[in-house]
Amino acid sequence: MFSNISVRSIAKNAGVHHSTFYEYFSDKLDLLDYGLTLLMEEYNMIPIQERFMRPFQEINRSFRGIQNHC
Repeated sequence: MFSNISVRSIAKNAGVHHSTFYEYFSDKLDLLDYGLTLLMEEYNMIPIQERFMRPFQEINRSFRGIQNHC
């Protein structure tokens, strides 16, 4: 659970001192915001048609896999 994660444990797992963490982020919510922003920037680089069609393509692949096993 996010509330149970400490900045010290994040820094330890990242291999940096917690003071280094605070040089870049004000708290763990700031880090989360940064990570989500990066993900959304990458997602928005995908052409809109591909973003729209991807879930339907996945459903279609799953359905064909079920049909092949019958």
